[in-house]
Amino acid sequence: MRKARNEAFDVEAGRAFPLLDGKPRRVLIASDTFEQINGCAHTLRQTTKVLRAHGHEVRLVSPENFRTIPNPVYPEVPLALPEGQYISDAVRAFRPHSIHVATEGPIGFMARRECVRHGWKFTSSFHTLWPQYLRFFLGVPEFVTWFGLEWFHRGAAKVMVSTGFMAQALVARGLDRLAHWNRGIDLSLFRPRKRTLPREHWPISLYVGRLSAEKNVEAFLELDIPGTKYVVGDGPRRAVLERKYAGDVRRGRLLFLGFLRGEALAAAYANAHVFVFPSRTDTFGIVMLEALASGVPIAAYPVGAAPEVVVNPRLGALDEDLASAVCRALEHGDSATCRRRATAYTWEGATEDFLRNLVPASLAWSRRSSRPRAFRVLSPA
Repeated sequence: MRKARNEAFDVEAGRAFPLLDGKPRRVLIASDTFEQINGCAHTLRQTTKVLRAHGHEVRLVSPENFRTIPNPVYPEVPLALPEGQYISDAVRAFRPHSIHVATEGPIGFMARRECVRHGWKFTSSFHTLWPQYLRFFLGVPEFVTWFGLEWFHRGAAKVMVSTGFMAQALVARGLDRLAHWNRGIDLSLFRPRKRTLPREHWPISLYVGRLSAEKNVEAFLELDIPGTKYVVGDGPRRAVLERKYAGDVRRGRLLFLGFLRGEALAAAYANAHVFVFPSRTDTFGIVMLEALASGVPIAAYPVGAAPEVVVNPRLGALDEDLASAVCRALEHGDSATCRRRATAYTWEGATEDFLRNLVPASLAWSRRSSRPRAFRVLSPA
């Protein structure tokens, strides 16, 4: 097995493009999700926002540029039907210093193809454990999906990952050009606040996220724990879960709050006594950081990114017995410690990581392409 430099991450390149060095950069980002509600899209939106705030130019190639069809796995994220020529025209018109291919879907595949075809160097990132998801939803053997992912990311100059556990998994697959891309949170929005929900609901156990099978929400809803369970989020299994647990809803032990954002979401976090993260498949889980920033300890399984976030008992508890983790987090969690831990995660810092990891595209403009084509915007269906 090949080992990546500097343990899991290759950081020897140094700060190639510091965020505040006064040198604006043009960055083209190709992604199969941007406006939707998911961790990858949220990360890209926040990164783009910070880049632009510091004078960098960002050109997005996303589903909003193309016609789309329904997605059988993620209905909320339609599948784009990208044109390779459109992407080539976008690159030639924008002439980016760097190209980042964020996802492995149709847009990512087409962007990768065009980069390889024209000799443009690019970085990629690993956001989703597709081998597990496609096996779960479509019955695709994991080795088949891994084969495709390995091929996809081997074309990149660097592959950005957010956690050590994900880096180790990719190194084991022979992908060793890895770079760390941290995540961030809005520390001014997510902060400890006075609890306003009725005391008869206490202690409040909170889940925030997509209501879908791969998130393992039922492991939370099945727990025999004191107090009230609050569920924030929406998704394809919401109606099923509301019917299945109607008895708990009637008894006041469970509330489905639907999708929340902004101040309403921040208040939901701040009212909780423990945040329960039942997923076994997330590559990170920004919701854990939002909970910590709100002063709320975490209860989770000892898998994935959770052990890298919950590093001591005052931040929460990890256990294969999730009910035990909840009880220990309630007993030993400390709000001030949680908040201090969260301050290490900012979008400014995460965007510094992103810029540092980019590579020069080294665009070899041919004589024929020295005059960019008129840039087209396709009308989505």
